[in-house]
Amino acid sequence: MQNYGLNIEMEFLENFADQLDTIEEKSQECTPQFELVRQHAKEWSKMCAKSFQSKSEELSSICEIHDDINQHINEIKDSFLEINEELNIPNPSSKTIVAKIFKLKVQMQDLQKKLEQCKAEISDTEKENTDLASKIKQLEQIVNGKSENHASEEHTCVVI
Repeated sequence: MQNYGLNIEMEFLENFADQLDTIEEKSQECTPQFELVRQHAKEWSKMCAKSFQSKSEELSSICEIHDDINQHINEIKDSFLEINEELNIPNPSSKTIVAKIFKLKVQMQDLQKKLEQCKAEISDTEKENTDLASKIKQLEQIVNGKSENHASEEHTCVVI
């Protein structure tokens, strides 16, 4: 009877050792795949970090342009006020009014250039954002694909 119990325990230990060996083999097979995924994730992460840093710099640039545009708008308002003041004088000088209108025209042209520059930068940023979103989606697909492949190779070990 003791021999039978000892045989069962020995058989269990042999099966258990075999299962551990199988798990170790599978783990060693999966390690390069996980290392590859980890490497991809690191590369994508670095690329995304650079892209986000670039986005931050672009946003700062756009904010500077916005401030510059606001300054131009305020200068245009001041020019309108100056023209109105000149027109309210009983005998306005046509030379002064023409000069102020010319100044106003130049300011408006400068504002238009700034607005076009801002529009171009926003367009570039939108394109880069789309590219970045696409790259993030690719990374998610790579990570999810590797996770699913590994999940399908479940290893089980039963301990009594």
